[in-house]
Amino acid sequence: MNKNVATMVVAVALAAALAMSVLAGAAATSAAWADNDDGSGGHSSEGKGEKKKKQQQQQEHNRVAAFIKEIRQESRGDDDGDDSDEEKAGGNSSPILLANAVKISAKGLAVVKGNGGNGGGKVETSDAVLALSGSVFKSDGNGNNRHARAFLTGTLEFGGDRYTVRADGNIRVNDRMDLGQVNISGRMFKETERNDYGFQMKALAIQPSQNGSVWKLVGEQPAHAGRLAKIYAVVGEARLEGTLQTPPATQAAVLTVRSADSASGSELTGMYVNVKDGNSNNSGYYTPAAVSVRTGSTYVVSVSDFSNRVFDRWEDGSTSRSRVVAVSGNVTVTAYYRTLAAQGATLTVNAIAQDDGSVLHMWTTIRRSSDGAKLQSGYTPLNFAGSQGATYTVTVSDYGDRVFDRWGDGGSSTAAGRTRTVTLDSAGTTAVTAYFRSASGPGPLDRFVVSQIGNQVAGGEFSFTVTALDAGGRVKTDYAGTVAITTNNGPSPAGHANVLPAAYTFTLADAGSHTFKARLFNARSDTTITVSDNAKSATSNAFSVAPAALASVSVSPATATVSVGNSATLTAVARDAYGNQLTGLAFAWSLLNPAAGTLGVMPGTASAVFTPAATPGASSTVNASASAGGLTASGSATVSVS
Repeated sequence: MNKNVATMVVAVALAAALAMSVLAGAAATSAAWADNDDGSGGHSSEGKGEKKKKQQQQQEHNRVAAFIKEIRQESRGDDDGDDSDEEKAGGNSSPILLANAVKISAKGLAVVKGNGGNGGGKVETSDAVLALSGSVFKSDGNGNNRHARAFLTGTLEFGGDRYTVRADGNIRVNDRMDLGQVNISGRMFKETERNDYGFQMKALAIQPSQNGSVWKLVGEQPAHAGRLAKIYAVVGEARLEGTLQTPPATQAAVLTVRSADSASGSELTGMYVNVKDGNSNNSGYYTPAAVSVRTGSTYVVSVSDFSNRVFDRWEDGSTSRSRVVAVSGNVTVTAYYRTLAAQGATLTVNAIAQDDGSVLHMWTTIRRSSDGAKLQSGYTPLNFAGSQGATYTVTVSDYGDRVFDRWGDGGSSTAAGRTRTVTLDSAGTTAVTAYFRSASGPGPLDRFVVSQIGNQVAGGEFSFTVTALDAGGRVKTDYAGTVAITTNNGPSPAGHANVLPAAYTFTLADAGSHTFKARLFNARSDTTITVSDNAKSATSNAFSVAPAALASVSVSPATATVSVGNSATLTAVARDAYGNQLTGLAFAWSLLNPAAGTLGVMPGTASAVFTPAATPGASSTVNASASAGGLTASGSATVSVS
């Protein structure tokens, strides 16, 4: 018998059997609930009748289960009909499930048991109507169990109540797309209530028309609406939008991978090649390789270097050692290799203790960079005989208390950085050094701390200490970085530049802490010192730089011509040797030629007022002097009468 016809016959019989079974089950459930309403806890005079009803219900359930098993066996079976032969001839041309939207509608008989507040515990029946829809978030057309999963929302109505349903739906069908199963599981609730209830429904899906869009649903067992109701005799339909897609027929083909010398074009053999299909299945071959493939598919072909043969290009000019090949028929690709000069090169790997500089013997592995092939392993210092121009990966391992920290020429201070690539650009020896810290000692550098700096005097030398710390606040005794020292203070008014330490590289003898000296010449109240090693930086407290000792006094204006009846104000300024002004000093004023006029001092200021006498043409020198710290300085100006 034709499979599709056989399936439909069994499905129709199943639908009839299910209807009989669920109605009998509904009646039995209703009777069982009703028998318990007398408060006897189920031990009524009808006990024998109840047992007989349960036995009948079980028999019907077993009969339905047998029908379900028969259909499932039939959907997986095969016979000698023409349909089977057509499927085999079509290769992978059978339709696959590719749904993008789902609508489910179903009806049934709800058997509802009221509660103490609604119905007094009586059993009632009513129609149940289910309406759900949603979008498919996963579909799979591979294998015999094609399925789609969707998040469904909608409503369920029974007993005069309306519930909102939110659930996951799983639709699974057989390979002929004529029989399947729908499972729905989620929660239901009333918008006006806080309580929610579980909802579950399982139904057979029957495809009567082979159009792939409308499926008839028949409940396999009662649907459960939480503890509120069981829904029997569920029938309905599921509409799937965009459910069928027939992939193009494919044919066997051969993908040939060759290798050749880029200079001469002569063929090379034995070069390793990897071919990966669309399902990420990897297979390795050696050239020349003939790989069985299917048309309509794409493959990733990757080649590797070997010895002094280094990949150069593909026959199409592309230079990536991995390329995508779309197969429409037999196809050949060729990888060209350049040959490196036969010069030896050595790679040496060393390991050093970061805290005391001692030589360590740490396990190291060297691999070929192109394909990850392991070439050599052993304890440092490790010497590897490589090829000039080739690239290798070096991985160092921790041992005991020693933990990888960094490479000597820079690089990561994390575990991921313990693997690095090295290209042997020239003949001879290329050396790399890995530094290891103590796991019980300080960790990677987290910050610097600058010691407290007190107020300073311009031109005076002072000291401060920079300490490297890890994240736990421990001194990083193995710190070996280079720091730069800067300040926000500029040159003095007289142009004297600050003297700061040059860039400094910490040594193991510093044990993470070093003292620096500096001289600043500009008087300023908010001076700071900053230390930085590019990755981390720290700034000191703000401190003041006061002017140095009194060095000079100047009077301005230096010359003044005053007419009879007017006056001139002269101002004195005291400075240190760097041009910084000293404030708060008292000045002594004097007029060397009293006949020229009078000089009046302005109290509380550094100024004096010259008033000329009625003698035009007279002149005089005005002196101003100040004392501070046992030092005295003076300055002068010239005044004339006009």
